[in-house]
Amino acid sequence: MKPARLAAIRARLAKSSPEPWRYKTCVACWPGMTHLEIEDCGRIALADAKLIAHARADIRALLAEVDRLREALTALGAMDMQRDAERDQGIAVAGESEKVP
Repeated sequence: MKPARLAAIRARLAKSSPEPWRYKTCVACWPGMTHLEIEDCGRIALADAKLIAHARADIRALLAEVDRLREALTALGAMDMQRDAERDQGIAVAGESEKVP
């Protein structure tokens, strides 16, 4: 996912109503929003209401995971660059067999 898309998701999350969001038998509600009727009320299924109610927390957790994975990839890239630099300087790299003249 491109950084601009992640930034847009983060912006929407930041502007959303604070948690907790919740759902009830006939309505899903959160601060600042009107109630959504669900299931037996005929407007939205209970499973959909649960997804909406958990969306803000789920998005926050997913964005944190994206950040963690990107940091890990950056760290691995730095390690690869360091290994390549050491190899170019003739320094033995751990886990690789030494060159025989």
